[in-house]
Amino acid sequence: MKSNRALAGAIRRTARERLQSSTVLWKDYKRMLRSRIRRAEVGRWAVILYPVLLLGTLGQRASNELFVLLLTLYCTATIFGRAGKFASTLYRSADLAFFMHVPVTDTDFFDYEWPRFLRASLFVWFAAASVFVLVAIRRGAPYQSNLWAAMASATLQWLVVVTLCVILHLLPPRFMNLRIGVSIYALGFAAIFFPAEWAERLKTIIGPLPTAWVPTVFERGVLAHDTSTLPRVVAVVLLVGLLPLAYQRVRKAYPRFELAYPLLTARVSSWEEEHVGASKERLTTLEGEDHADQSAVARAVAPLAAIQIAIFALGGFWLD
Repeated sequence: MKSNRALAGAIRRTARERLQSSTVLWKDYKRMLRSRIRRAEVGRWAVILYPVLLLGTLGQRASNELFVLLLTLYCTATIFGRAGKFASTLYRSADLAFFMHVPVTDTDFFDYEWPRFLRASLFVWFAAASVFVLVAIRRGAPYQSNLWAAMASATLQWLVVVTLCVILHLLPPRFMNLRIGVSIYALGFAAIFFPAEWAERLKTIIGPLPTAWVPTVFERGVLAHDTSTLPRVVAVVLLVGLLPLAYQRVRKAYPRFELAYPLLTARVSSWEEEHVGASKERLTTLEGEDHADQSAVARAVAPLAAIQIAIFALGGFWLD
């Protein structure tokens, strides 16, 4: 798909022609297309307004510690949301419904969605860079040298979030629980109004989390020249080093469940059987899990999990 745009355009035209032959399917397609456009507009405005909202909400009364705390909570919460959204794209999206009509493999579809997931996750980099630059300016640190340090730290924080999102895909689906992310978002909102002592205590509690390693290194290591943060630097590098391995495992294991047609409803199932020729096995729902596949995935993930535990022990619990 990426190497032949003419072929991609031809496939899209063919799929649209098939969808247009059914009023029901064409309405579903337009509804989902409008939904995707609205989400893209919201995301664009979120990127533009993020620094304004951050400064306007917290103002001069906010401490640097609070900025770092909110960044850590945001990065922790967004892992669950982004991992769940990527899983939804791979198994229950309009894109999947589109590509099930065209002659592409499951790996081709995964490779098509992966860059889009990375582009969507760049907001994490933008948020981290905003906080790091703001903290450096408020600390009165030299601008030019710390600007490059802030950009590098934001890149590492983004890679940590992406790595943890991918690792979640190697675990059973129950770990991608959006309610956990929503709860952490709510905690971050409440932390804005916490007394300074509560915020400091919460920052200490979440310090062992991998999403707190880079902010701690930047705040204490880069700006305060504290060499005790070196183990966290090593832990971050090791964790990010797992990304290629985890990515290959997820890509190879996809799909972990039998794919079902996402737009299938009672009204269109008969039309699909007659005109698209989808088999009954392809149209089953995502209710059951293949236990043999789960066992194989679990065996494949075991070494990765052991490495992750070692990294967590190295970086997360190095507290002064």
